[in-house]
Amino acid sequence: LSLHAAILDHGDCVAFQVLPIAEQLAYAEVALLELSAFAAWRRAQAGSQPCPAAAAQQLGVHEAWEALDCDEKAEWVPERPREALSEEACWRQLLTAWPPPSEPATAVKG
Repeated sequence: LSLHAAILDHGDCVAFQVLPIAEQLAYAEVALLELSAFAAWRRAQAGSQPCPAAAAQQLGVHEAWEALDCDEKAEWVPERPREALSEEACWRQLLTAWPPPSEPATAVKG
């Protein structure tokens, strides 16, 4: 069963959870790269306010981010994505849930 078929049959969460842990961590690292780029871009848009979720929703920040193409987003990826995210309290718990690939992985809780 292909990943695409699993997503169609069971939904993305279930399909993700049946992937081997190494593959889950690889996808998580890519997601953290994009999240770090978004956080850096959002800080630049919001004047460095940490995690202004309410302001972001009011100002359409998420929609503006989604309107950027992949190359524009890639320009915002920090040199050390995990370090950049750890500077904001709202991302720290997420980072502890997903250890870097070089660290021992534990089962993902769903």
